[in-house]
Amino acid sequence: MTGEKTDRQKHVKTKRCCEKETRNGANTRIEQHLKGIMLARICSKNRHKRTVEEKNEKI
Repeated sequence: MTGEKTDRQKHVKTKRCCEKETRNGANTRIEQHLKGIMLARICSKNRHKRTVEEKNEKI
């Protein structure tokens, strides 16, 4: 039971650090991860557009 509490305390502590970094304007690990996801979505969307255009040209 004490192990769970320490894990939770660690989580709260890291959350506070992230909040501080965000306030300072620095990129947090979470923000960078989200940027990566958004870039991947944009890339896949563009790739899809290209394949659709190529299929239309063949027809």
